[in-house]
Amino acid sequence: MAATIRKSQKQGEPGAPRPIRIRHHGGYRGNMLMLRLGSLFLPLGYAAVAAAAAWFWLAERPARAASEDFLERIFGRQSRLRRGWQSYRHMNMYGKMLLDRSVFLAGLDRRFLVDSLDEPNIRDALRRRRGLLILTGHFGCAEISAPLLQQLDPGRPLHFVRYANPRDATEQFQRDQWKKLAAARWINSFDPLAAGVEIMAALQRGECVAMQADRAMRGRTIPATLLGRRVDLPAGPFTAAVVGEAVVVCAFTFRAGYRRYRTCISPPRCYVPSSGVSKEAAIAQAAGDYARELEKLLKLHPYQWGNFYRFWDGAPAVGQSPESSNSSTQAGVPAT
Repeated sequence: MAATIRKSQKQGEPGAPRPIRIRHHGGYRGNMLMLRLGSLFLPLGYAAVAAAAAWFWLAERPARAASEDFLERIFGRQSRLRRGWQSYRHMNMYGKMLLDRSVFLAGLDRRFLVDSLDEPNIRDALRRRRGLLILTGHFGCAEISAPLLQQLDPGRPLHFVRYANPRDATEQFQRDQWKKLAAARWINSFDPLAAGVEIMAALQRGECVAMQADRAMRGRTIPATLLGRRVDLPAGPFTAAVVGEAVVVCAFTFRAGYRRYRTCISPPRCYVPSSGVSKEAAIAQAAGDYARELEKLLKLHPYQWGNFYRFWDGAPAVGQSPESSNSSTQAGVPAT
């Protein structure tokens, strides 16, 4: 079947993106304390994170249930005690990565090692003198690899698309601390219409745009298959890939060890509608390719995905007729 892009609906209606924002615990003062501890002695910061993760695990029952639901798809059905332990590990690991991100981007610890597993792929994508769309997600620490990307092509502007409530002091504090991204430009998707205009303009100028594509905050969604079940991904990133005629790579930076991160970058692709491929089929192919790239890493590093809300809607995996499958396969072609 051809994938259908669903328009946003009111909260509670079938097909509407579910609310996924979880309130901050500790506020910007708590974040400042974590950053100071981590910059003085990183293991001390990790100890504070472990305590905070325990509190979060106890206080946020919906987040804990969502974590257990996700991890069950990776590890299978476990005992109640083991499910609880896995969920705590999930929250603790993600907290560690958030601390690593803050310490590294604030320039407070230069002993981090960030290397790329697929650097030829990103160099190949940068050689194409057209807009580059970097699709990432709430997996690992995508921002940690940004300084490396800027060094590869310092003359090309890099835009980060990020959802940030301008009235949220915690989010503003985090962004203010990211000194290593001072040269990056920010596009706030809090206003999705204005953000879409900025994204398309940047791609048309041949610039780089990095955005997360695994979470539908609001607006239209497109179905894809992840870990064998249907999910609704935000349509915006994949629509931008097709309409903006951009070179597209999927890039995920995962924690490989203490103070060590690695970046996986997919081969560059273009999704170009043609006489035999509709725009909707090209968008669906882009979403499907992204979901497959994300799934590979979820199976290898499940505790590094910041998924703490009900992600799957319980529907069967998205199916395709032979006709639509052939069209989708032709839509995503290597970048030339």
